[in-house]
Amino acid sequence: MNTHQGRQGEQLASMYLQARGYKELFRNLHFKFAEADLVMEKGNIIVIVEVKQRSSFAFGSPEEAVGWAKLHKLRLIVQALSTQFPDKEIQVDVIGIDGNRVTTHLQNIEFS
Repeated sequence: MNTHQGRQGEQLASMYLQARGYKELFRNLHFKFAEADLVMEKGNIIVIVEVKQRSSFAFGSPEEAVGWAKLHKLRLIVQALSTQFPDKEIQVDVIGIDGNRVTTHLQNIEFS
């Protein structure tokens, strides 16, 4: 997937979440160790959103592309944002996109 498609996926995910009451705080927030596709807010919760888009399921569903290494980076982002938003709860969601539609919204991913 190219950068243009990735940006389209992030836009689609942001619009999907905004329609459900989320507010976009950041897009492509860069840290030394990782990047957050989207950072949204809903009520007292800051949501780090990993957007995975696929044009085909030949290599698995979009959310299956979030492996151990990505989860580790997301955990580091949670730690970094918890210092910026000490009074907020922070969670990680994964949005799966198939073509041009959101097919999956996994909320509050647990790290094991």
